[in-house]
Amino acid sequence: MSTFHLTILHILCRQLSLPPQRYASTRPSSASHLEEDLRNPSQLLAAYVGSLGEIKAGDRYPTYIVGSGNKGFRDGTDAMFDEITGFAQVNANLVLIADHGNNCVRKVDRVQKLTSTAAGKCGDAGWRDGTLGLSRFDQPYNIIKSLTGKNTFFVTDHNNHAIREIDLDAGTVSTFLKDEDKLYFPIAMVIDKSENMMYVTMRYSVVSIDLRTKEIVRLSEDRGDKIALVKPGEMLITDNPRDYIRRGKRSVLTQIDTANATRREVLVWPHDNEYPRSLFLNATTPTDKTAYVSERDVVLSLRITSK
Repeated sequence: MSTFHLTILHILCRQLSLPPQRYASTRPSSASHLEEDLRNPSQLLAAYVGSLGEIKAGDRYPTYIVGSGNKGFRDGTDAMFDEITGFAQVNANLVLIADHGNNCVRKVDRVQKLTSTAAGKCGDAGWRDGTLGLSRFDQPYNIIKSLTGKNTFFVTDHNNHAIREIDLDAGTVSTFLKDEDKLYFPIAMVIDKSENMMYVTMRYSVVSIDLRTKEIVRLSEDRGDKIALVKPGEMLITDNPRDYIRRGKRSVLTQIDTANATRREVLVWPHDNEYPRSLFLNATTPTDKTAYVSERDVVLSLRITSK
């Protein structure tokens, strides 16, 4: 068993329940975002650069729902995307996708395998609130469900240094928070519902946002990328791979504990120019969890039992 597997299990749960398993292969590409599939909880929904797919345990290849894998833009049943960086499941049949390269948010109907533009204007970067069609984004990065309504979602608007909010019921986009100093190129986010807090990774730091007061607090100077909430106030983050690949350094997995105001590097990635493409923690029960980590062409499943 590798140091990588042991370290994640130790940090997440402090108690090994089962050895890590190769959940599935993802050839010929790696998943950039993973979530438990609401339509079929026994499998994962996965985003790639130019497609959305399903991954079942033991698969050698993902089953693509939409997208050919080639970059571009096209709505319809033969959709094309330009760098999917995140998604959120509205329900079992509807998925919102952050089309980072096309500067818009797309909508996928899984039943009809039909893609349409949900918000923004694909290919037209900008910043504008208002109705879904009139709104503009500049490289949206990640999407998560907000706490303010049944069909409302937060979007990290990377180049606009903002957190935007999409209300599908009202058909509008608004700016939840914009700050060119404290929200400098936001990437991924996770919400701690028990504390009404959002944690956001950015190009040069990790911050917390109080969802009630909108106060932004810098937690660390880490070059954040993927993020997973272990428990209230404690999270794991991976650093921005672009910086480490360009500099020839190794990626680092970091634990941040806001309760104790501590951060520590828990793992230096074992290979040069390699990094975890996604990080997803599924809390099956309060004490039983599964962590999914995508590497190149593989997804690992790590079953854990919390104290």
